[in-house]
Amino acid sequence: MPIINLPQPSELLLTQCSDIATCFQAIYNLLVAILIALSFLFFVFGAFQYILSAANIYNAQEGKDKMKKSLIALIIALIMPAIMYFVNADIFTNVKLFIPKVTVDLPPFDPNVPGTFPGAGGGDEGVEIPEDIINKYSFNPYNTRYKCDIPIGSSACDSDKIGIKIKEAIGNYNFKVADGLALICLYESGGESNMESKVDKCKDGNSFSIGLFQVNMAVHSFRTKDNTLCNPGDIFERDDPRNVYTCRVKNQELYSKCAAALKDPEINMNIAIELAKSRIGLNHWSVWKMGVKKCFIDPENFRLLSYFLKKF
Repeated sequence: MPIINLPQPSELLLTQCSDIATCFQAIYNLLVAILIALSFLFFVFGAFQYILSAANIYNAQEGKDKMKKSLIALIIALIMPAIMYFVNADIFTNVKLFIPKVTVDLPPFDPNVPGTFPGAGGGDEGVEIPEDIINKYSFNPYNTRYKCDIPIGSSACDSDKIGIKIKEAIGNYNFKVADGLALICLYESGGESNMESKVDKCKDGNSFSIGLFQVNMAVHSFRTKDNTLCNPGDIFERDDPRNVYTCRVKNQELYSKCAAALKDPEINMNIAIELAKSRIGLNHWSVWKMGVKKCFIDPENFRLLSYFLKKF
């Protein structure tokens, strides 16, 4: 049986809240204090009514009823802790409030090592990487292995091949997008069509960013050549819907089939071009925001100059 102690003034402040238990206790203390104060005032008012009833100013019975009700309210307020204790002795001690804190922790990457950048999964269709994270990990492409050398020729990331695909998709050859995608391809996979991300992995160890452009299959839907739908919700489940890195593969057969499809250069490139056509364009790729776009600020970049000359 607990000892009934009236709350101290400092205990009536809601600023004492630090978890759900202390918040409940602070609210309870405040309500009890208000109830006791109102009961006392109500009792005093009833007493005045009873005293003044001799002068026929108030009704004596009305005064008695007010005093009786105020005493009942006071008794309830005082015995309530004992009642709650018998119902649950730990009612204000074992309940903890857990508010998950959403953070984005990017695995370590190296701009000189393909497969160590987060793949295409930002913006409206995926998980947006906060600007402070981008700034923190931003790199200078001029100090890395690939620099700003746009791949042309035999590379799987060949800008001209990408440009032809872009022309098929949008009706015109866009040098800037082609060159941007070529560099993204180079940094993301090094031109290795079978590249599985070394950092974009589920909790069970399965990579979800795959292929030349490291397409994020945990975020983007696509179809295989036999028209199988690769829908993230059918392949993965997540502990936290807002954090792609908490994913787990729930359909291993579909995952394997879709991962194999993303290793097809044509499928991967087509998906990348579709992403580039969207509202946020090349910003789907964190590698673009973290450094590759700096290549297109360089006035000595001949391909960029030729793009503007053709445009104007």
